[in-house]
Amino acid sequence: MKTGINGGFYYRGGSMLRVFRAGDRLLPVPKPFRSLKRGDVICFLPPGSRTRVVHRIVGCGENSFRTQGDNNARPDRLPVTPEQMPMLVAARVRRGRRSRVHGGAVGRIVFRINRFRRFCRGVVSALGGRLRPLLRPFRPGLRLVSRAGRGLLYAGDTVAAVRRADGEGWRLRRGWRFFYSADELNRLYPVPGDGAEHGRQ
Repeated sequence: MKTGINGGFYYRGGSMLRVFRAGDRLLPVPKPFRSLKRGDVICFLPPGSRTRVVHRIVGCGENSFRTQGDNNARPDRLPVTPEQMPMLVAARVRRGRRSRVHGGAVGRIVFRINRFRRFCRGVVSALGGRLRPLLRPFRPGLRLVSRAGRGLLYAGDTVAAVRRADGEGWRLRRGWRFFYSADELNRLYPVPGDGAEHGRQ
């Protein structure tokens, strides 16, 4: 979900991860309804809601769109109609840097790539869930360090996981998902104040 502000919207949620992160400022542009096309990222007001949703158009009907978040397993249940005032999300601002949000044919390619990544993460997660109990006796202790507004988990001299200061959970580096789960790290390692450091076996 997203919160409206003057000059755009701040992104809050996980349905469009890989495209947006929590805290990104999205810049919507009003466009004629029929000029929007499959692959475009739009923001709209669902019926009965005051909070805009930002998803990608994955299908076009006679006078409606079917939408889906790049990180969601299924399309949205309700179609988007002109009454929901959809607007094209043309750009995002992250850490003061503005970048274009790809739509149309390029947006469709981005959507497929993100879907494939989600599938791969699911496979790795399933394998990790089966192997993790077997590898538990061999996993190394971790050391938590907070630097420049983000948390880092070290296994020796190697970074095993990263957690940003924007409230998102730990993101495990490749290979470490077989030893730890993100839920376990979120529970065991809250990020301390900047410059703090401690370890846990």
